[in-house]
Amino acid sequence: MALCSGSVKVNVRLLAGQKVTLVLSGFDLDDFENGVGQFEVLVNGQLVADIPAGINQLTGSGDYAPYHNVWVNFGPFDITSLVLQGQNRIIIKDPQTSHHFGRVKDLVITQGDTVLLNAPRDRGIYPGFTLTYTFSNPPLVSTGISAAGTTFTEGQQIGFAASYTGGTGPFKCIFIFGDDSSSVVSGVDGTCTTSHAYEYSGNFIARVIIIGSSTSDIARSTLRLTVADE
Repeated sequence: MALCSGSVKVNVRLLAGQKVTLVLSGFDLDDFENGVGQFEVLVNGQLVADIPAGINQLTGSGDYAPYHNVWVNFGPFDITSLVLQGQNRIIIKDPQTSHHFGRVKDLVITQGDTVLLNAPRDRGIYPGFTLTYTFSNPPLVSTGISAAGTTFTEGQQIGFAASYTGGTGPFKCIFIFGDDSSSVVSGVDGTCTTSHAYEYSGNFIARVIIIGSSTSDIARSTLRLTVADE
């Protein structure tokens, strides 16, 4: 008899009363002009940090030596009051007109143990360029992938279903069946469905990747199943 085992279903919710915080790392963010820094972080249009001028109470124009040509960790910044239900937008920009160049990486937003956004990629920041990230509240969470039935044989059409909570639509689900074939379908009301027939017997690991419209919206689940000879 062929056996199959499903993934454990886990629901994650934002916890009331816990702060939402933002941290990031910046490189060479030392310039300021007329009391305004070269690096601004905004959440839903509200200024969170002006670096280096705002967080160091700098006036006039110049270079802030401690940030020159080095990586510096910034935060945590408390953004709890700025976070909305649904999709949230982070904008990082250089408001200056003079030529200078900085970098940012490892931008992380958390509430308690829940990661709302993780953007580790090293990105350049310069005048005229705006970097945008989005994250969802509540976050996208995969709550499982399952196959219809308990025994499977080669050539049989098997129904697969994946479920999820949170995130921001529209959603798509990428099913990867473990035999070099895949299927991409749209999510409806927290569920994606598809079907697949295995052409040969064996043990397979089926996976689903669920993607929403926010930068943070990606979730995964796996399912092990055995397909017997016809």
